[in-house]
Amino acid sequence: MIREIDGYNLKIKKDGDWFYYIYNDDDDASFETLIKKFKFDGSQDTLILNMNNEGGGNLFVQDGWIYLAYSDRIKKLNAEGGTLQGIFVAQEGETIQVQRVDGNWIYYSSCWYKYDSNGTGTGTAINYKMKTDGTGSVKL
Repeated sequence: MIREIDGYNLKIKKDGDWFYYIYNDDDDASFETLIKKFKFDGSQDTLILNMNNEGGGNLFVQDGWIYLAYSDRIKKLNAEGGTLQGIFVAQEGETIQVQRVDGNWIYYSSCWYKYDSNGTGTGTAINYKMKTDGTGSVKL
């Protein structure tokens, strides 16, 4: 689903009766990244967390939890608010891409890049799943 707010097209994720999105508020001198939610009819547009300048990452929502996936880490947040909890950090030289959160599992790819003397890179990707608390990583 896409919602337009102040000219921005936002990717929106649904969980239960709520829709969740990340909004970059650059209306004033300070650039802020906000996680917000609203009801289907557009009402109750509610701020969950101001992430300041951390950036948004990719948003996933599952069973009352918000997961933010970056290229080098995954964090989670209770959908009612609170603080971001780090649950996974990539190793140096590793890039991760989360495909989905399904039940108690986060499915992701781990990519390692090697560069030759000309600066040309080749990557190797391996698929994994881990529990939503960041433990129990299993190669698929």
